[in-house]
Amino acid sequence: DDRHLQLQPPTTFSWYYTLGDTVTALCDAGLRIDFLRELPHSPFQCNQFYVRDESQPDERWFRMPDGSVSLPLAFTLRARKPSA
Repeated sequence: DDRHLQLQPPTTFSWYYTLGDTVTALCDAGLRIDFLRELPHSPFQCNQFYVRDESQPDERWFRMPDGSVSLPLAFTLRARKPSA
């Protein structure tokens, strides 16, 4: 009977890289950065005080609470291999 099955949480591994580490690695790989944008919300609730960002269409983003300092919580970038 599966109702009494005790599940163990999965083992996870995470690495945190700075924005500088990420951009430098892309440049070192010979890629050209087309754009880099910082976002005021995150797809993960990395801290317990983040609140759901209901201004986002799918409402699965988190942001700093109202009245808090605005900080970039995520970023998006596009990098491409330069054409020959």
